[in-house]
Amino acid sequence: MFEDCLKCLAYEGKLLTLGYASGKVPNIPANVLLLKNASVHGVYWGSYFEKMPEVFQHSVTTILKLWKEGKITPHVGKIFPLSQINDALEFVSSRQSMGKVIVDCTKIG
Repeated sequence: MFEDCLKCLAYEGKLLTLGYASGKVPNIPANVLLLKNASVHGVYWGSYFEKMPEVFQHSVTTILKLWKEGKITPHVGKIFPLSQINDALEFVSSRQSMGKVIVDCTKIG
């Protein structure tokens, strides 16, 4: 998917890389960046908690506000009852998940 996004990137475009759910870390062809005057920026959000906690807190507050206002809706890929927690862990571990995987503690079976 990363390579497809890079191909579609506009002149002077900016591409954020947030992680590699597929397990494959892409190679970035520098010539494409050069020809498009584009940039790729790595974002490891979790590191802000330690290195810039005020930025981390602001981002969490902003995201929660947008969610409460109904402006964003996270994709929920699958919901498991608590009795199937091992299945949920296997589902995530085997990279079958897309979006959020929820273990519903209010549903036992």
